Amino acid sequence: MEKQRLPIDTFKFHGIELVEDGKEAKGECPFCGKNKFSVDIESSKWVCFYCNGDGGNEYTFVRKLWEESFCGPYEKIAEERGLLPETLESWGLRRSLITDEWLLPGYNCNGKIVQLYRYTAIGGDKPRFWATPNLHHGVFGGHQYIPSKDVVFLCEGPWDGMKMQEVLMSSKQKGDKFVRIKRLGSGNMYEGANVLAVPGCNIFQTNWKEMFVGKKVYLAYDNDHPKPHPKTKKLMTPPGIAGMKRAASILGNGTARTRCMKWGDRGE
Repeated sequence: MEKQRLPIDTFKFHGIELVEDGKEAKGECPFCGKNKFSVDIESSKWVCFYCNGDGGNEYTFVRKLWEESFCGPYEKIAEERGLLPETLESWGLRRSLITDEWLLPGYNCNGKIVQLYRYTAIGGDKPRFWATPNLHHGVFGGHQYIPSKDVVFLCEGPWDGMKMQEVLMSSKQKGDKFVRIKRLGSGNMYEGANVLAVPGCNIFQTNWKEMFVGKKVYLAYDNDHPKPHPKTKKLMTPPGIAGMKRAASILGNGTARTRCMKWGDRGE
């Protein structure tokens, strides 16, 4: 996927079949079904000549694709991931109207969609969220961010972020202890905390740090086990810990108070 850098790859990635014709690439519009969809090969500007001239750039395309895609049914994937269907819906998970695969939006600091991740298996690997080519990464859960909350939990990957939100919504702090409460009970920990998730442990955009200024930030990345270096055989720093250190360094320059949630210096 990293090799895809042509402007039209943004559209091909989401399942639109395009045929190059001079400076344009033409195909069937995913929104109306008419063979009136055109993409400028150099600028990536798109237009449908049937949908009242509807069009725009790559960002307007992924936003419209997400808006026009389907909510649910979530029961099967909710069971697979151990999550509640309403959590999946609240995080923006939708089924693509083109490929019928799951899509999940990534947001900027203003809560606007800037990336659309496609949940699929590529090259025989297990399904994972792949980023749309040519677009910057976005942070998961950014549309739910409330500036007045003093605490931010930052997780690695959207599934962990969703589960963290569910845990906070069903937990209450009493002194140094945490007790389980009814999911919709008042006084749960989510009332005072935001939950966000990065696409990967080594991905943290510096322009995201404004969401963390003055906040108490808990970094809850994966608890990776250390692996030996292929040549020296010395144990390498687990990627989860390395990612948290990098994020903490960036956030430290933005005056955020960070705490890394891990088990042991080696990720054990």
